[in-house]
Amino acid sequence: MNLILEIKKTFVIARYTFIEIYKSKILLNIILLGFALLVVSYVASEFSYGVQSRIALDFGLGTLYLAIVGISIFFGAALMAKEIESRTCYMILSRPVKRHTFLLGKIAGMSTILAINVFFLGTLTICFYLYLGGAYSNLILWCLLLSFFEAVLLLMVVIFFSLISKTTMSVIYTICVFILGHVLPNTLGKDIILKGDLIFYKLMKLGSLILPNLSKFNIRDHLIYKQELAPQFLWGTLAYAVVYILFLVALNIIVFNRKQLD
Repeated sequence: MNLILEIKKTFVIARYTFIEIYKSKILLNIILLGFALLVVSYVASEFSYGVQSRIALDFGLGTLYLAIVGISIFFGAALMAKEIESRTCYMILSRPVKRHTFLLGKIAGMSTILAINVFFLGTLTICFYLYLGGAYSNLILWCLLLSFFEAVLLLMVVIFFSLISKTTMSVIYTICVFILGHVLPNTLGKDIILKGDLIFYKLMKLGSLILPNLSKFNIRDHLIYKQELAPQFLWGTLAYAVVYILFLVALNIIVFNRKQLD
């Protein structure tokens, strides 16, 4: 019974979080971005010398990716900070609502916004791609799914930093994690770092082990040019994302439970 009650409270908080973000006109902006995406994709495909459908798909998925990453970082940074600074969470937590329930509800509400974004822009991109004569591939859905999980992972990262620092700094820290998460694995994998500088190389290696390997989520090149990718890699990447997100959720709960709100 207690578990069911906690789940109900989480859904209530998620619902109000969704409504709060909805009032910020973000969904309207997503719709406008979707139609702008169609127009720009069409123009880009007309001026391309390659396969029009492939250019439109690449451009559409790239725009979708930037949109959800931007939303997760900039809206996620203010997700908890706004509640604490405006003292809204004080009223909620003064009721029989546990801190982890409140945090999970906020995460669920924000994740729903990201899911709607991916669904809407992804559907427009796929429809336009098929309209231009593109061949359907399951990798398209995998690309959308992994982009969503990367955005959720970044949401967990920015929430963590927002709980221990100011909003502006949490955005900067998360952008640094985002950049390093893409650059470090590719850099080390291609042996660009000179192993002669052993200390610097070990620091880079340590950073690649601690920070999330976000380059694993970027399969757009495989989708656009190779049209195939091993199922083991896809499922392994999905499992990696789930485990890392659960770890960050647990870490955020621990930090939030110990945070002084006075």
